[in-house]
Parts: sequence; C-alpha cells; structure tokens
Amino acid sequence: MKLQPLVSVIIPAYNAENTIIETLECVARQTYSDIETIVVNDGSTDRTSSIIEQFIIDKPHFSLYSKHNEGLAATRNYGFQFVKGEYLLFLDADDLIDLNFVKLCVDEFQTGNNIDIVATQVQHFERENDIYVFPKFSLDTILKVNCFTITSMIKSKAFKDIGMFDVTMKFHEDWEMWIRMTEKYNNVVRIDQPLFWYRKRNAHDSMCDLNFNDNVANEMHLYIYQKHFYRYLQAGYSLERLFETIRREELLRKKYYGVWYRKLFYRLRKTKR
Repeated sequence: MKLQPLVSVIIPAYNAENTIIETLECVARQTYSDIETIVVNDGSTDRTSSIIEQFIIDKPHFSLYSKHNEGLAATRNYGFQFVKGEYLLFLDADDLIDLNFVKLCVDEFQTGNNIDIVATQVQHFERENDIYVFPKFSLDTILKVNCFTITSMIKSKAFKDIGMFDVTMKFHEDWEMWIRMTEKYNNVVRIDQPLFWYRKRNAHDSMCDLNFNDNVANEMHLYIYQKHFYRYLQAGYSLERLFETIRREELLRKKYYGVWYRKLFYRLRKTKR
C-alpha cells in the first residue's frame, strides 16, 4: 500500500489561552491521518503553554516547543526546523480549518499536475460572518495585493528554497513571502470552498487589527515596494504607473489610495529634490 505523504502543520501561539484549544482540535480531527503538528509557544505570559501541554499529552503526533517572544515571522521559521512533512501548512492559534481541509489540499497535490500552492476561500467568523475570496492570482496582481491567506498549503522544500519569512517584518510578512514564493513556484490551484476559518475578533485585538491601528501596515507596504523595487520595474510598474493603476482599480482604491502609495509617492518625490 502506498503511504500518504506527511503534512506538517505549524501553529505559532502567543497568549492564545482563549482560542488555542479550538485550533488544536480542528487539526486533531482532520479526516486526513498523516499529519504532524508543531506548536510553538512564542513567549506567552498567560496559560497558553500549560493548556497545550495538557491537550497533547496523549497525542504523539503533536509537539510543543517554547522560546522567547519574537513575533509571527520568526516563530513560524523556528517551527520549520522541526518539519518532516512533504507538505506544509501554517495555522494561527485563533483560526480554524475545515475537517476536510488537509485531505482536499493533498488530493490536489496528488493529481500529478506539479502543483505548488493550494488555496481556498476564507470564512470570517466571530465579529464578521461572510466569505472572503482573495483576488485571482497572477504575477502582476501579487505585486499590488496579497492573493493568498497564510493558511494555504505549500511544499516544504519550496518554503526552504525561498528563504522562509523575512523576520524583520512586523506585518504583511505573509504577502512578502508569497511575492518571493510565486516568483519561482507559481502553479496555483484554488479550491472554491470556504475551508479556512479566519477569526475577526470581537475585541479588535488581533495582530491584524492592532497593526492597522498603529499604522504599521503602511510602513510594511513601503518596505515591500522598496525590497522588490526591481521586480516592480520589470513588471512595468514605475512608481507613477503603479500609483495610477491602483487608483483606477476601484476596490483597491478604497482601501489603499491615499494611504501607503500616496505616502510612498511623496516620500520618494521628496528625496529626488
């Protein structure tokens, strides 16, 4: 009998005592059996570590590692050193996946079509209750907006090959990783089902909420543009053309126009004087 490929799930956890059990349970109950789950306690100051320890005590395919607090990018990279699986999935400690998520993603990889990334639709829950469909991926679109949730399945060797996450980034580290990933690994399949459940917290205290409130998102947009400057130019996106393209695209204009692109535009114009 042919063995199923091993899937590695990495769960970074920081002060997640109120949500971590739900997240661990949705992985433990997957219909696909060959999964190793690597949980990394990122210097939590609450009961996160003890809750995880109790949950995994009778689950040999779960492991817990602890380190000092460094943030999502560094914590995901840290967990990757323990990965043995052919396929890789990142899942945050307050989010959930459908019980068939892993099976359906592996099925796509096993079609023989040399798939690099399997993504799904996203179901918001808690504060919001709607289905979010990411923009359709293309090498052009990924430069303007993120086309993937971090909880999309990839190949472990590809993640290692591109250099993993940029640990200097406080936010949008996933988008920047996808820019590098898709430059080389861009055969994408999207399952048109909401298999990933993204928690929009009632308390508005998620990393996403806090970073937007603190204006960190804008700085990370600038960082991404500057880091991948030559790729933007190769795609025909001088600063002026990129700015104008985003302005014309109504959905993106409402979200970004007048924020990071405008700040970048005036910042670079100022330095040229």
